[in-house]
Amino acid sequence: MRRLVVFLSLLLVFSLAVAAPAAAKEKKIRGYVTKIISPTEFEIEDFRIKKDASLVFEFEKDDDNPIADFNPNDVRVGTELEIRGEYNEQTGELRAKSIKVILEENKKIRRTALLERAPAIRRTPDGWEGIFFADGQKIQVASTTQVLFRLNKSEKKVAKEKEKGKKDQKPKGDIEQRLEDFDVRPLESIDQIGPNTFMNYEGARQPDGIILAKQVTFMRNELEQGEAKMWKDLSPKVKAPNFAQFKPGELNIGKLVERAVPPVKEVLLALNATVEGQSTAHYLTEQLQGHGVIVTRLAHGVPIGGELDYLDEGTLAAAIKSRRTL
Repeated sequence: MRRLVVFLSLLLVFSLAVAAPAAAKEKKIRGYVTKIISPTEFEIEDFRIKKDASLVFEFEKDDDNPIADFNPNDVRVGTELEIRGEYNEQTGELRAKSIKVILEENKKIRRTALLERAPAIRRTPDGWEGIFFADGQKIQVASTTQVLFRLNKSEKKVAKEKEKGKKDQKPKGDIEQRLEDFDVRPLESIDQIGPNTFMNYEGARQPDGIILAKQVTFMRNELEQGEAKMWKDLSPKVKAPNFAQFKPGELNIGKLVERAVPPVKEVLLALNATVEGQSTAHYLTEQLQGHGVIVTRLAHGVPIGGELDYLDEGTLAAAIKSRRTL
């Protein structure tokens, strides 16, 4: 009889455990919205998210790329969210306590890039317009974009000397104001921009991936005195070929070879990813053989911040060849 009572008690406890609803567990997920059911209900893969209408969206904190204007109604299929809440395993329902939006296209982007060629922009009566690539990004300059040109140290020094030479013709206050205005000025001509030009740009990424620039500032790159001397010493001297006497040209890299001795252990070649750059790399490698140094070169492939949709086949092929194990 006693065993029967114990058995019935265990059976009753087991029945109550099965019949009782599963307790909700605290859960955090991050993913992309796959279905919109209503303004307060949507799905992320197998999770059905429910939220109160009064729940305020949070945003991923990023001081360098602050969030631009965002409306909760902008949440759509493909929006990336991070959600914390109580999850019911039986129903697959996640009752949201907090929702954080990770939305790249609604971020203001501020970056610096070094141009390899002059940007394809043109001047119109309303301002500068055009679309070009820089730093792996596709950037659009519209008539509303503020396009500026900043003088580098050498250019500012020359401009100030010229202005000071006119001090007898203008009041002192006007001269000081003009000197302050020399630093940044509106871009006047595309001729002011060329390869090896720095560009600071600020804008917002659009749904199609293009960055619509609000402001673009160009500044010509310049070498410091020490850098200029080093490049002068290391720059190869090219002897032109003599076609009349059927003599080939020569590439004199004596200074580089002389420096490639212990304690130097490695020579890193930073050359353009062109036919000329590849040929020069092979030539330099041959010349440095037997000097006890390792010859390496910069990897070619996808730039930081670059998007695969805008890369050519050659760049992708180089990136695949340079892949590495994670």
